[in-house]
Amino acid sequence: MLTDFVKSIPPEKETMKAELAVEREKLASASMKIKAAKLPVMVIFEGWGSAGKGSVIASVIKNIDPRFFEVATTNAEPTEEEKRKPFLYRYFIEIPEAGKFKFFDTCWMQEVTDGVIYGTLSEKDYERRINSIHTTERQLTDNGYLVMKFFFN
Repeated sequence: MLTDFVKSIPPEKETMKAELAVEREKLASASMKIKAAKLPVMVIFEGWGSAGKGSVIASVIKNIDPRFFEVATTNAEPTEEEKRKPFLYRYFIEIPEAGKFKFFDTCWMQEVTDGVIYGTLSEKDYERRINSIHTTERQLTDNGYLVMKFFFN
């Protein structure tokens, strides 16, 4: 089954530090270009609990000017007030303004996934929510937003 598996060898610490410094500089430069171009950026980190989403967000944001980003964390369970509003409302209010980053430590897919896993979401509601997510992501990108999604396992 794993006869072709080749274990990767991590680079030496000094090599990794040098490469990381170069990449950090690229990230800082790119964030300034994004600010100048007034491009709103949504970076969505989804994944299982304890998969490292928060650690990665912390590592990334320390290389970006703090004036140009925010981190949004959304509770997995919507409040009673949020339940009275459309499904994606609590995410809409977190959409970043032009030239800024918004990092999401979980987002809309977590809510849908939990609903399926815990049996609180019917198949019909699941289909509707997935369609809403696709439509929303399309509208965001059509309106000039950069939406990046990462899944952590």
